[in-house]
Amino acid sequence: MTEEKKRENALATEFRFAAPTFEDYCPERFDDENITPVDVLDVGWAARATEEKILRLLFGIVSGIVADGEINADEFAALFAWRREHSNEALTPGLRPVFQKFDDVLADGVLTFAEALELLDAIGERLGSWTRYRPETTAVQMLLGLTQGALADRSITRGELQTFCDWFDALGEYRSDTTFAGVERAVRRAAADFTPEAESELIRELEDYVAPCRNLPTDAEVQFEAKRFVLSGRFAFGKKRDVADEIAKRGGEVASKVTPKVDYLIVGGEKSVLWKYDNYGCKVDEARQLKEEGLAIEILGEGELLNAFETAE
Repeated sequence: MTEEKKRENALATEFRFAAPTFEDYCPERFDDENITPVDVLDVGWAARATEEKILRLLFGIVSGIVADGEINADEFAALFAWRREHSNEALTPGLRPVFQKFDDVLADGVLTFAEALELLDAIGERLGSWTRYRPETTAVQMLLGLTQGALADRSITRGELQTFCDWFDALGEYRSDTTFAGVERAVRRAAADFTPEAESELIRELEDYVAPCRNLPTDAEVQFEAKRFVLSGRFAFGKKRDVADEIAKRGGEVASKVTPKVDYLIVGGEKSVLWKYDNYGCKVDEARQLKEEGLAIEILGEGELLNAFETAE
């Protein structure tokens, strides 16, 4: 490392990652000669939309990590883990320029605050011309990333709390949406009385927002006769119509929307590129809101439904 680089690092927050090398995380390398400009490729609306989700989530994650002006060991490791998880997506033409920048700033095992801001600039520049979603949808994607970034080190600082408050202040008319309202209440409550207990409670609530299905019941009793079900996500069992047929065979009914008349929301267990950026879809949020209002709707995973299929035969 040059003396100039050493001086730069001394003036900015940094963390030297001493675990597996960059090549271990990112085995694929970019070859400029084989990159085709994305503007001349017809990759389709769906592909571009997925790329936009990925970039907006990454923008939120980096924003959450730098919100308190520091980059610590856990946050740096979280970025590496995220990059490793998205190795395949990094090869898509629309994402290559940003991921190349991502690779450049992480390759030396040092991430300075200034480099993190450069990465945000690269993401923002790429997102600037993409408008494939409604404002409330892009806000959900951003909040998911911001929350994941803030939670990367399993702690919340006052600086991060202020970033959340500022973000909600700028959200405007969408703040009343149930997708945002619950998170904002938790953030404002912690900001008003920021104690270790309040921090722990906020972390729990933010984790529930990021992964609302991670603690689904594993021993729930499922009844079928005259019960109404809604299916959300992708199912390892097969297509949704196949799942619906099995429910109907046992006397149940499958509806398309979550309403107060629904008894069960079943969340599919098949991972999907789209689901990673959609917070399991709005159906989970709607069902959770009904539960908060005291209605007896159960949110269950696909495994519980499959177990019930077997016992009901």
